[in-house]
Amino acid sequence: MARAMTKEEFQKKIDEKYGEGEWTVEEYKGSRLPLVILHKCGKEKRLTRASTFSSGGRDHCEECKALEVGRPKLTFEELSERITDATYGTYELVELVDSTNFTVNHKSCNRPPFKTSVTRFFTRGQRCQCSKKGIVGRKPDSEVACYE
Repeated sequence: MARAMTKEEFQKKIDEKYGEGEWTVEEYKGSRLPLVILHKCGKEKRLTRASTFSSGGRDHCEECKALEVGRPKLTFEELSERITDATYGTYELVELVDSTNFTVNHKSCNRPPFKTSVTRFFTRGQRCQCSKKGIVGRKPDSEVACYE
């Protein structure tokens, strides 16, 4: 019968496979038992079997990869222009927190600037509370051609 690997031996195997310092073994009780590992970014991962991790295919952290592959980062000027175009000037960018979160001001009401995200603002259309969904962002009546 084969001898079970120790936590240190398993860590060495992981370091050889993925690179030293990429993953740290937090809890290891055997290859067929649950495993807790920590990525260098700080994300903890729990797996049902240690052997599934050591067999390969996990050379990256899913969260780190999602950030690398994610949408392109917009500059303040690019996002400001996109907001202005999408809302016909009724909103203005106040602060760019990071590549997907920002603070915006609705010029048509007295509400203070509020934080939102690219997904909430552009995709879902969740904007100022004073407006009904779908109304904000339409062209002002002065710009709409009347064909009556």
